[in-house]
Amino acid sequence: MPDAAVLVASVRALKYHGGAGKDALKEENVAAMEGGFANLERHARNMKKFGIDAVVAINRFASDTNAEVNRLVALCKDNGIRFAETNVWEKGGRGGLELGRAVLDSIAAGNSTPKRPLYGLSLPLKDKINVIVKEIYGGAGVAYSEEVRAKLERAQELYPNLPVCMAKTQYSFTGNAKVLNVPVGEWQLDIKAVQVAAGAGFVKVIAGDIMTMPGLSKHPAAESIDVVLNQITGNYEITGLF
Repeated sequence: MPDAAVLVASVRALKYHGGAGKDALKEENVAAMEGGFANLERHARNMKKFGIDAVVAINRFASDTNAEVNRLVALCKDNGIRFAETNVWEKGGRGGLELGRAVLDSIAAGNSTPKRPLYGLSLPLKDKINVIVKEIYGGAGVAYSEEVRAKLERAQELYPNLPVCMAKTQYSFTGNAKVLNVPVGEWQLDIKAVQVAAGAGFVKVIAGDIMTMPGLSKHPAAESIDVVLNQITGNYEITGLF
């Protein structure tokens, strides 16, 4: 189990979840940010279900106003969520010192509840999926086609004690990327496919259209990154970043 977790949030993203259009995210809109905070609060609450009190990193953009950031800070405080403002994009490593200290403080303080997995490995695969959908996504249940149901039952026969890896859009708690914030009402997660990764040791459950293995170019940027010794200054320097 990890010692800490960081939830990266931005005023822009929260305004988008709160109903602001993509073309208006640079405009001050405290009300939209407040509305979208429900999404961030749900993520923080989900981490508590694993016994981890997450730290929110407020990733500040130049277009964020003091009124928006101050209100976000107040909402975090009101909900008992540890936070830190980050300006790494502008100040480099120095812009992340506050976050680093907040994470260390979180580790030193310990968590409000014992660390624990969301489910036991002896639970049937179908029940594991239901736990994830209900406890993490807030859905009412799961919908399977007969083909998917058969594959899941076969996986249960062969690999009953494997954990489940959910593959779905990162933009929504549902399988639909257009459903933002925190979905209301009863809804079900439609499972498109079930695949067993026996070597890796998990059952992959796919909801919606999602690329499960993003590809890289023939020469990814990481190949050009290195750490070299500056013979003049005697300091090590990172090269190849863009």
